[in-house]
Amino acid sequence: MFGYSGKILHIDLIEQKTWVEGKTEDWYKIWIGGVSMATRLCWENITPGCDPYSPENPVCFANGIFAGTPVPVGGKYGLASKSPMTGFIGDSLSGSWFSIALKRASWDGVVIHGTSEEWVYLFIDDERVEFRDASKLMGLGTFATEEAIRDELADDQVRSATIGPAGENMVRFANVTNDGRQAGRTGHGSVWASKKLKAVSVRGTKGITVADPETLNKLSFDITKAAQGPHTSKYRLLGTVTNVLNMNKLGLLPTRNYQEGVFEDAEKVSGEYLHEHHHVKTIACAQCPIACEQMSMAKTGPWDGAMTGIEYECLFANSSNLGINDLNASIRLIEVADHGGMDAMSMGITISWAMESFEKGVLTKEDFKCEKYPDGLELTFGNGMAAVATAEMIRDQIGIGKLLSQGTKRASEKIDEERGTKSYQWAMNSKGLETAGYEARGLKTFSLGSAVGTRGPCHNRTASYDPDIKGVVDRFTVDDTRGELARSTEEYAAEDKRTQPY
Repeated sequence: MFGYSGKILHIDLIEQKTWVEGKTEDWYKIWIGGVSMATRLCWENITPGCDPYSPENPVCFANGIFAGTPVPVGGKYGLASKSPMTGFIGDSLSGSWFSIALKRASWDGVVIHGTSEEWVYLFIDDERVEFRDASKLMGLGTFATEEAIRDELADDQVRSATIGPAGENMVRFANVTNDGRQAGRTGHGSVWASKKLKAVSVRGTKGITVADPETLNKLSFDITKAAQGPHTSKYRLLGTVTNVLNMNKLGLLPTRNYQEGVFEDAEKVSGEYLHEHHHVKTIACAQCPIACEQMSMAKTGPWDGAMTGIEYECLFANSSNLGINDLNASIRLIEVADHGGMDAMSMGITISWAMESFEKGVLTKEDFKCEKYPDGLELTFGNGMAAVATAEMIRDQIGIGKLLSQGTKRASEKIDEERGTKSYQWAMNSKGLETAGYEARGLKTFSLGSAVGTRGPCHNRTASYDPDIKGVVDRFTVDDTRGELARSTEEYAAEDKRTQPY
């Protein structure tokens, strides 16, 4: 086989032992790599009906087939386990150097079984695996954990996937970070914490063999050239945050917990404004010629100096959807999520549920009292100070942060049971996962795609918003063509076909 090693690494955290599983060429032809392979590995190794936090729920990595080759945007890996958010298989995709290091270590995939007695991190050094004490890493943020591991191993080429304090504290929507990128959305960080797994570090020193290097290089050059053409210009200049004004113009920008689709201050939280007033530099992932991540910094006020990468999905959730028009606050919110190891979308949307609940009297200042905030918080829409304080409470499991760390579905169920209220009506989720960054009432096909999506409401698992926005169908009405259209766009998203399904 070319491109693959034919080997899956299994790691048992209980016995601290490893073994290698071989896979046939036919298996690889079906489960090509990334999310597909990671999901299959999860399916093959999970105990049916297990609790997501039990030792029977494995953590499964799988490299994309093009990781470590010249193919642009090929440096990806899939991560899968049973999701504590949805109860289904939760899959995520992340990229950059971690996936390349894993491929150079000659592993197509990794399956991590069981639960460790003490906190550990794994060091995969080509074929050798070490179970290392993680006690000195506890409490460190995701980025700081990566740096601490490099220092400990005295090798700046080691790449790590890590969890932060939010994961350690079992925030249900905690995620996994590598190289400044996140495998987010479905709660992998809390699954790792249930296993007492702080990080997975990799040093890979081997080459990758391909069948036809000359042709692969030519095709890679052609793709790179196309990727730097007019079709990606908006992402190269402003990143995905360019979508803020586009969505606002179409009435699709989630505002104040999805109560509205137009934000009156959209200009102040737009990609254009972000670039002009907060942009520090633009970053590209490994193997990517587009470079869409906008590193942005808060430059005034109480969060002066806060800095992180900003993309559309995390920006809408922490600006317009909170009624916040101050990008300094939004940047700090996303920084809390990224360094703390939380999914910025679920965090922002959970806070927006709490804001609407506060304004409707379901939650009060009393609910937000804690040692740090003895007078409570006025968590109203637009209150950036209160929003940041709430995000930190979620990360640290302080006060009401313990409730909000469970996400909108579980938080609303608990409050409604205790108080006889109906806050579930504005808990914006499907299957327990917070909704994507589109006001779906104006996207009827996408509404269906979100409702039936296997991951939950996710724009990466269904492209059914596309025919709505492009005007292929009337996005405000429903007819009997939508089921087939939603199905075909989901298959298109999964299979990466060259032609549109409509």
